Amino acid sequence: MTLQGIVQSLVSGIVMGGIYGLMALGLNLIFGVMRIINLAHGEMMMLGMYAAWGLFTVLGVDPLLSLFIVVPGFFLLAPLIKRFLIDPLLKAGLRWGETEFLILICTFGLSTVLRNGAILAFKSDYRGVTTSYSTVPLSVAGVAISYGRLAAFGVALLLSIGLFAFFARTFTGKAIRATVQDEQAAMLMGVNVERISMLTFSIGVAAAAAAGVLLSMVITIYPEVGGGFLLRSFCIIVLGGMGTAAGAVVGGLILGVAEALSSLVIPVAYTPALAYVLLVLVLLVRPAGILGRMRA
Repeated sequence: MTLQGIVQSLVSGIVMGGIYGLMALGLNLIFGVMRIINLAHGEMMMLGMYAAWGLFTVLGVDPLLSLFIVVPGFFLLAPLIKRFLIDPLLKAGLRWGETEFLILICTFGLSTVLRNGAILAFKSDYRGVTTSYSTVPLSVAGVAISYGRLAAFGVALLLSIGLFAFFARTFTGKAIRATVQDEQAAMLMGVNVERISMLTFSIGVAAAAAAGVLLSMVITIYPEVGGGFLLRSFCIIVLGGMGTAAGAVVGGLILGVAEALSSLVIPVAYTPALAYVLLVLVLLVRPAGILGRMRA
């Protein structure tokens, strides 16, 4: 273990952490506003990866440019999922807890259908997106990072910053934040909570798809890839604080760096378990998460 190796791992961890944060941000938004957990979130990311791969392979569209096709497509797809799968359960008038459980089962079923559909369509073969710049290294002081990874991190960071600006500076963004803090109070202030829920679900799904497009430049693509990233996202939003947008990004960066640095001392096969170790440690010290609000 050398200083150069540590810095190299740190840089790689920050890159992956930025993309982790974008994906977890989408899941956290949906939970913060709707108080539901979308177990198909990982498959939305997986479909985003395949969409980027398909556009690149068939039409030669660069993954970064395919964001302008994939993200709007998933943004428009999300309301259909919510309207026909989730809304009927929300409006069924079930007791507290029953609705949330049935939505878990419903989204788990959706994830299973999407995953197996991908297996039927693409088999279990590993695929990847290799552009003219994706493997070209940028070397600074002996630390190298490919332009593809650098571009993926930069775009993930810009998208996250753009979402923060949207939440902070627009009326709709402030309405989303108000709904996260207190849904009943937001309704009394004239916020259309149903519309906000639909918009938030669309943003969350689109964020997962965007993360998938960016990940297609960094890792291999296969139908089961979404499951591991969904579990990471759960750990990230608990680390950063459930319902907090900034917490998702902070948690993503922490996990990305921790995984990269831990690979220097333990086998890479064990690094995914680090997410759960961090999760337990944070819950013991600060149950609300790093940026979450502690209740009195």
